[in-house]
This record gives sequence, structure tokens and C-alpha cells, in this order.
Amino acid sequence: KIGGYRAAIEFQDKLYFAATGATPYILEIDPLTDETQVVCYSESPESASISTGIRGLTSYKDMLVATMIGNSGAYLVASQNPSAGPDSFKVIGTQEDFLDYPAYHYYDSIFGGSIWDIIEYNDKLYITVVTGKNGNKQAFALFSGEPDADGNWSYDSTTNVLNITGDTTFTSSGDGVYADGNLNIHVARGVILNITSR
Repeated sequence: KIGGYRAAIEFQDKLYFAATGATPYILEIDPLTDETQVVCYSESPESASISTGIRGLTSYKDMLVATMIGNSGAYLVASQNPSAGPDSFKVIGTQEDFLDYPAYHYYDSIFGGSIWDIIEYNDKLYITVVTGKNGNKQAFALFSGEPDADGNWSYDSTTNVLNITGDTTFTSSGDGVYADGNLNIHVARGVILNITSR
């Protein structure tokens, strides 16, 4: 059973969809042949309280990057060749990397919004995270991340991530935490834009 698709992207001449459901997954469609395959499955949550609504899907340099959810929380996976299937994906970010901020249970903010959005901008990956847990309404968090020469990823949650363009309108309410419950981020004409909702 699936609950629908939350994100879609074109990558390496294929179409990819983030599917939510009992076990979230990434679906690939070849538009030339109409062939489909599931290229990556999320870990199957053991608790019915874990929100399985994965949303983030983007490309970073030569990789497809997707948000996932599991028993230990939210995580990011990436693959340079997603058509090769699940074994081609590696975990590049974990709940711990995001300071245990992602609120990933249905009783958390925005129905367990978890990692809300991801984009590439200026050679970095930007990640927005829903942080309100156990009924607490609080701000989203913004992270930036990048790999080192060995492919090991590190993430920054400080307000330094706001030094991306003079045209940003983020309002900080703490160390990398901002005023709204979630945040969609987009890049247009070389400028990073934000669309917030409460």
C-alpha cells in the first residue's frame, strides 16, 4: 500500500518519485520504455507511530539524494547510479548528524514532518528539518552539508548557513533554528528562495 507521491525529479534521463506508505520507497520510471522499478526502500518502521511520509528528493552533483525514515529516525541516502538498485545507495546523513532534531512521529509537528526539503546550492546540500516534538510547536532547523575528499559527509546547523546570498529573508530564533514550522527551499536565477508555512 502507498499513500501517494511527495516528490519527483528527473535524473540521468529517468524520472524518480518519493513514495510514502507502510515502507517508503523511491520509484524509477524510464520515460522511453515506460518501465518502472523500485530502486530504494526505506527501513521498515517497527512502530506505527513513525511517520512514513518521505518528502525530500534532489540531485547533488552526480548523485540522486533522497530522504528516508527508519526506526532510529530520519536519514539521507545517495546513489550515483540509482538504476542499479538498492545496493547502489549509501547513507550520507543520519538522525544524529542532524542533532536529533527531525520530528518523525505522527504525534510530532506537521504529522511528523521530519526532513522536509533538500536542495543543492553552491556545491552544498541544504536541508530543512521539522523539529517540533510531542505536540510542541517550534521552528524548523536549517542545515548545510558537503562531503570531504573521501566522500564522508559533515553537516553544519549554525547560522553560518545563512551566508548564501544577500537576498535571503530568514529570521533566526536561535542557533540555526528559524521562525516557521517547516520550510520549502528553491533556487531561481542563482538565488536561494524560501517558502514557509506554519
